[in-house]
Amino acid sequence: AAEPECIAHGPYFGLGGPGLTPVIFAPGVVSTQHHDDWIPVFSPVGRDVILRIVGKMDGENRGVLFTSRMDGSGCWSIPEALPFSGTSMDGGAAFSADGNRLFFGSKRPSNEDLGSNGNSRLWVSERKGKGWSEPELLDSPINSFNVNGGLSVAADGSLYVAMSIPGGVGGMDIYVVPSVDGRYPGFQPLKGDINTAATEVGPFADPGLRFMLYTLFTDGEPSIVLSLPDGAGGWSAGLPIPVLDERQPKFVGISPDGEVVFFVSHQQRDGSNPAASWLHGFFEGPAMADNADVYWVRADEVLSAAPGWAE
Repeated sequence: AAEPECIAHGPYFGLGGPGLTPVIFAPGVVSTQHHDDWIPVFSPVGRDVILRIVGKMDGENRGVLFTSRMDGSGCWSIPEALPFSGTSMDGGAAFSADGNRLFFGSKRPSNEDLGSNGNSRLWVSERKGKGWSEPELLDSPINSFNVNGGLSVAADGSLYVAMSIPGGVGGMDIYVVPSVDGRYPGFQPLKGDINTAATEVGPFADPGLRFMLYTLFTDGEPSIVLSLPDGAGGWSAGLPIPVLDERQPKFVGISPDGEVVFFVSHQQRDGSNPAASWLHGFFEGPAMADNADVYWVRADEVLSAAPGWAE
């Protein structure tokens, strides 16, 4: 049999681990000349990853979900678009705790309504062997609203999402969608001081709910902040994270092993990323001029820099 084509070898695309200061992650592989506007999402065992890249297709911007798998020899496969992605604006994704369900936001129409009213809604796909099932619109009342700004899944199956709902505290707020036997019949805004008149998006809930990282937009400027349980069933106001301040970061997540923080930044960079050869010809061109990139940094460096954090 022919040797499989590999884009890289070893954990984190052969890069080992991050350092103490944020740097672009996997240039030319994960961080491309396109608009990489979501963090890489690794499955709980770290052997497959979902990448989201935005580019021009048929004259319009489309968000496409790609997947790559690492085999037993450490070979990462050439990323391929998920069979159901590429016809709409698909958003950020998250694995269930067991890695067998993939949740993602999308503006795609559903069979029921043939439209989304411009809203992003949550969809779910089930793992089938080495592939994924055709996604279904999540049966949940949250999909009556604009679920647009990322999500994460806690160990108990609850979803943490950013939504814009009439009567909310700010432009977008963070909500929890509890799992009831694998279903999602209700939702509620997070209690405490976490939701403000500003805009909170991209929640990353620690699986054990010891902390939450999210993006806070204040006067249009993004920052990643840390919220801690307030002891009364709610969450604290966002605490600044100095190590990330200079990067104008947004959309944050932590690797399944808890060792790595990934985030996205539009920060101007010297030079440009190498073209991703695996993407050659897939898009007609970049989506926009201020392309975003994925950065990575040691998680303990991020968390220890936040006031009030204790391991």
